Amino acid sequence: MEENTFFRIVSKFFYALVWCVFLGLILGLVYHLPYPMIKETVETIIKENSAPKSFNIISVFSIVSLGSFIVFAGRTSGQISAIRNIFGYKPIEIALALAAVFFGLLFGFSIAVFELPLLAGGLFAFVLTIGVIFVLLWLSFRSNGPFNELYARIGSGILVLISFGVIWFEYFR
Repeated sequence: MEENTFFRIVSKFFYALVWCVFLGLILGLVYHLPYPMIKETVETIIKENSAPKSFNIISVFSIVSLGSFIVFAGRTSGQISAIRNIFGYKPIEIALALAAVFFGLLFGFSIAVFELPLLAGGLFAFVLTIGVIFVLLWLSFRSNGPFNELYARIGSGILVLISFGVIWFEYFR
């Protein structure tokens, strides 16, 4: 099994993001063709791959999952246990994979069709969501982040509480 590290997970995300931006650019260029069936197909592809509610709940779940591991079990050092890998790092990888598809297609398409408000809104959501995931992922490895374990646990706990707040205000109010 390939060992998870911060840089491996992040590089996998950016690799997928680049390809999805490229695909979004192609879809945006094809969208300009004067054929209504092609426009309809491109619109369908963009709509099918842009599910903000699904991405939101998956990313919040992944933040809560990995953050809870950090708060209660500490940061990862050495070999990653199977339970931590399945319930901590795999949800983060899934959220990042969805983010690559969701934001990559959105960025590429909005650049190709010159839809700057769509690009700005997507960029803002991207920076917030992916930023929080990257910070938590950085804190999860003992070789990164603060050398004080208590600071890492407090920071992770704050991110978990914020995620619970997002769940509460988004889905229960």
